[in-house]
Amino acid sequence: TIGAIGFAGRSQYAAIGAVTNLAARLCGAAAHGEILTTTRVLATVESLVDAEDAGAQSIKGFSRPVQVVRVFGPKAAAATMSPMASRQAILSRIVSTPECVGRRAAVKAGV
Repeated sequence: TIGAIGFAGRSQYAAIGAVTNLAARLCGAAAHGEILTTTRVLATVESLVDAEDAGAQSIKGFSRPVQVVRVFGPKAAAATMSPMASRQAILSRIVSTPECVGRRAAVKAGV
């Protein structure tokens, strides 16, 4: 959910919910310079990035383990594009995933 949260006279614009929680937990679990995402997000960008399975991880707030992948960066073919073009292509694919469609999502892109 994204939008104004609160009541008349005192509200904040915020994003809440499972997708936001998962994104925050993965960002928090990632080491400096590391990119963690889900297999579901990877499915939309796997032709653009090199990644490896990081296994099923227990994530606070989720009843079942989440399949996590570690993204290393653009594939060699994607690396021939300008850095901004490859980032834009990856970001466009990510925000078109079912988790992000119809929502504005905070995306931490460190590629």
